[in-house]
Amino acid sequence: MYSPFVKKGGVIVFHDVVPHPGSLCKVDEFWNEIKQKFDHKEFIDKPDQTSFGVGVLYYNL
Repeated sequence: MYSPFVKKGGVIVFHDVVPHPGSLCKVDEFWNEIKQKFDHKEFIDKPDQTSFGVGVLYYNL
C-alpha cells in the first residue's frame, strides 16, 4: 500500500468511494475494507448519490 510514503499523522485520500453500478472501478470496495482499520472521514454530497465521494484516512500507525 502507500504506507511507506505517509508519515505518522499524515492522510491518504481516495476519490470515487461511493459505489457506482455498472462501473469497473472498485475503489468503493477497497474503501469499505480499509476504512475499518483507520480513523477516517467521508465527504459525500447526498446520501442517495450513486457515484463520486471522497474518503480520507488518517494514518496514525
